[in-house]
Amino acid sequence: MGNQERKKLSKDGNVKSLNMILLIHNNKRGIEDLNLLCRACNSIDHLERQFGKTGLKVVWNKPDSK
Repeated sequence: MGNQERKKLSKDGNVKSLNMILLIHNNKRGIEDLNLLCRACNSIDHLERQFGKTGLKVVWNKPDSK
């Protein structure tokens, strides 16, 4: 849930909770436009949205150096 969406929901007053899991569970929020990312990938995604392509990437397994 982005900050803009959270602000809009809190202003509307229709939603008692801003907890994303509860909103989805109670069918108050769909999941079509959500993207589940780990912490590192979420940070890179945020930077790319703000500044464009960064050239950063997450490497989970280092290749063996032989």
